[in-house]
Amino acid sequence: MSTFPAAAATPMTPDAPHPAPVRATERIAFIDTLRGFALLGILPMNIPIFAFYSFQFFNPSIQNSLEGPNFFAWLFGHFFFEFKMMTIFSALFGAGIVIFTTRATQKTGRCAGLFYRRIGWLFFFGLIHAYLIWEGDILVVYAMTAAVAFLFRKLRPLWLILIACVAIMHMPLFNAMTYWYFSTAQTAYEAVQAGQEIPDWQQSFADSYTESISQFSPTEEALAEERAAFKGGYFDLLPHRATFAAMWQFFQFPLMFFGRVFGVMLLGMAALKLGVFTGSRSSRFYAWMVAIGYLLGLPIIGIGAKIWIASEFDVLTFFVTANANYFGSLLVAAGHVGLLALVVKAGALGWLTSRLASVGQMAFTNYIAHSVICATLFYGYGFGLWGEVSRVGLWGIVVLIWTAQLLWSPWWLARYRFGPLEWLWRSLTYWKPQPIRRTAPLPTVA
Repeated sequence: MSTFPAAAATPMTPDAPHPAPVRATERIAFIDTLRGFALLGILPMNIPIFAFYSFQFFNPSIQNSLEGPNFFAWLFGHFFFEFKMMTIFSALFGAGIVIFTTRATQKTGRCAGLFYRRIGWLFFFGLIHAYLIWEGDILVVYAMTAAVAFLFRKLRPLWLILIACVAIMHMPLFNAMTYWYFSTAQTAYEAVQAGQEIPDWQQSFADSYTESISQFSPTEEALAEERAAFKGGYFDLLPHRATFAAMWQFFQFPLMFFGRVFGVMLLGMAALKLGVFTGSRSSRFYAWMVAIGYLLGLPIIGIGAKIWIASEFDVLTFFVTANANYFGSLLVAAGHVGLLALVVKAGALGWLTSRLASVGQMAFTNYIAHSVICATLFYGYGFGLWGEVSRVGLWGIVVLIWTAQLLWSPWWLARYRFGPLEWLWRSLTYWKPQPIRRTAPLPTVA
């Protein structure tokens, strides 16, 4: 029974008293491969945010045609990518907390200061990314969540899973409360418009309905304002970007998404400790992950999608059907992990999995590259393709970027120990410039 190459235990020895970046021989190969797979898979989820109105998340038909091939392009992404790849990436981030802190403790006897310095720099990089490059940044979110998740790293897998399940329920409860609020406000608003008497307690709902619903179902004025920002110059976009980023990072995320990201990070910690991310499980175990993940997850997502589409992407219906993808994405993400595990354990598609591992080792650099490339392609200060590319066309761009990164990442790592941003992050974390050039270049992946 084959297993993935895993990190050997790093003993605490007198000759290694200082923390240092992980060595190549200590890397867990499957985690790199899975991280590369998830990183590339995040792009199809993010690229519509570059190319279309931000409101398309709540109504994918709000811009350009969603018929024929474009409908199936959206549906494919909805079933297999939306929330699924972010789930895998968040789980791996949680696993990374355990790996990083365990090795730091083994080498030096402590880890907290080094860990918080590491995520402090990640938070700083995320702010630069969010306010200067792309407002949809996830690094700030991961840094803030990791600061809390760190405190749970020593718990047993069962406790991690139980706490994660409680945390993950936060978003469905929020959706239920939001649905109740909007349905009540809509009823009160329509009653007022019809000249009917309503109780005093409903009046405030009616008064706030138009402004509240505009956050999800925009007015023409809001669409025009966003269109002008994305079509304008770099400095024209900055105020819109700052408003969106601040709203996402410091209001929407804590209120709506923290429980999800935090819970999945804990699941990632448990998955590492249970051997799911290291290859300690059998092929049968991973096959069950695939079967349960896909056979349960995809129908749940399909039922939600069918109801949402039938409602013509109604806002109120969104807050009901969103829970279908929310829970289904956890299952499908598990199916993705199991399927990739089976591929790697079987030694199949080695030409691809080795390249995915290279992409995963350079996830920070490749993630920021996604933003730079897409901002250049779509925004007014670049090629100005915003609103001009169909959803099928977006998939063409995605494939081109995937191909470039699958070629560039192994080429770079054959010559250098880290990606450019990984090197900077590690150097700042350890307060010491890290050697980046390989003494002898590795053979480039064929």
